[in-house]
Amino acid sequence: MIEVLRSLAVVALIGLQGPGGAGSWISYREIGFSSDSAALHPSERGKVSDIANYLRQNPDEQVAIDGPNERANSVRNALLEAGVPAMKIHTGSFGDHLQREGQVQVLVSRR
Repeated sequence: MIEVLRSLAVVALIGLQGPGGAGSWISYREIGFSSDSAALHPSERGKVSDIANYLRQNPDEQVAIDGPNERANSVRNALLEAGVPAMKIHTGSFGDHLQREGQVQVLVSRR
């Protein structure tokens, strides 16, 4: 799985926390926001499409969206609009790793 992610120019960070605590979650994408908004910026929509395509090609994968609730929900809603099933998307704050102002971290893992 890591080789596939690296071939997609993904930053692979093993052992990040996701739903259920530490596990095999890998950092997949960071999605940026304006400092005063929870709205998904148009320039970040390509990342959402990449995530949705990846999930279609890897049906055993799921995503966790780690960040502030309003921003995580913006990413979640965009993924739902892109056709990602709700059962494959988890949102919340899963740890203090890579939490940067104005960004949401998207993690992937096998079920």
